[in-house]
Amino acid sequence: HNLRCGPDGDGAHVTQVKVAQDGLAVAVRAGGAAAQCIDLIGGLTLAQMRWVFSNWTAPMLADDRDGGLKFPSVAPYDDGDDIREWTDLDRRCADEAIWVAYPGGDSGT
Repeated sequence: HNLRCGPDGDGAHVTQVKVAQDGLAVAVRAGGAAAQCIDLIGGLTLAQMRWVFSNWTAPMLADDRDGGLKFPSVAPYDDGDDIREWTDLDRRCADEAIWVAYPGGDSGT
């Protein structure tokens, strides 16, 4: 589904992609490191989103029996420091940690 936000439908363009049984919204600050990197690489793949939002280590994600990730295509520049950074996705991106915010375990989502 493609949606336009705003009172007259003239705001941000939002694309809905089903990735799981629960909802996930990704919002980044316009012009910030995240937005610049995501624009630079042409968006995030489902595998990259799984890597960004998971608290699993890279080996756990790679060895998942339900479909492991192939890290050379997910985070080709991962420096192995266990910190997810924009430069792990592309060296031209900002050398900043990827900051993820989400509701706590008792939020009901």
